[in-house]
Amino acid sequence: MSKTTRWILGIVLILLGLATAAFFAFGGAFATVGCQQTPPDWAYGVVLAAGMTFLVAASVPAVMLMRGAAGKRVVVTLVIGSVFSCVVYVAAFALGMAPYC
Repeated sequence: MSKTTRWILGIVLILLGLATAAFFAFGGAFATVGCQQTPPDWAYGVVLAAGMTFLVAASVPAVMLMRGAAGKRVVVTLVIGSVFSCVVYVAAFALGMAPYC
């Protein structure tokens, strides 16, 4: 794979990570519309921190790809990061929002 292709794919991965992080961070905040009680401010901070894990999980494989790492390592890192991010998001939403909604 050429260097230009690696950079383009890396930038696309970072942009997808930004979109996913924004979707989950703002989606978690908008999910509180139907809550019976208003969640405390720290709960929104937890949801934003969980959204940032999605950004990191997309950025690390992108940087690896741009630096020329093997394809298998990039895919494994992307899968592990996605699973970790989903677990963190579910745990953060369950701990931060569930008691109040």
